[in-house]
Amino acid sequence: AAGSRAARARRGRAGLWLLCYLLLTYRWLGPGPALLLDLLNGLGAALLILLVLASRRVQAMLGWAPLAWLGATSFSLYLVHVPVILAVLHLAPPAMPLVAQLIAAIGLSLLLAWALFHAVERPSMRLGRALAARVEA
Repeated sequence: AAGSRAARARRGRAGLWLLCYLLLTYRWLGPGPALLLDLLNGLGAALLILLVLASRRVQAMLGWAPLAWLGATSFSLYLVHVPVILAVLHLAPPAMPLVAQLIAAIGLSLLLAWALFHAVERPSMRLGRALAARVEA
């Protein structure tokens, strides 16, 4: 009975993760009014947060150094990835395979995000903290 209870719990968690995925991706899977799609995305995001908070294993995975780095540089990556992808697609030699272009775009996006993070984002955060401390004083 305990084994079947554990199996049901695993299936239940897997079902919740699947539901979370569907809620977060439904916008690209099916049509619907914008408000409904936004609500589904919001529910998916809330469910994702709850699932992460409920799982020590997932929390440990998110603490893995490469993922932590990706999280730290995510805003810079968000800013640069589309222009880099478009530049690679337009400037790559016609004979270059699409997979190679994708790998190049990912590598260049990560490199540029790292540079932008260190040159702009981190100094801006330090300046913001210094200004906030000055205002508090």
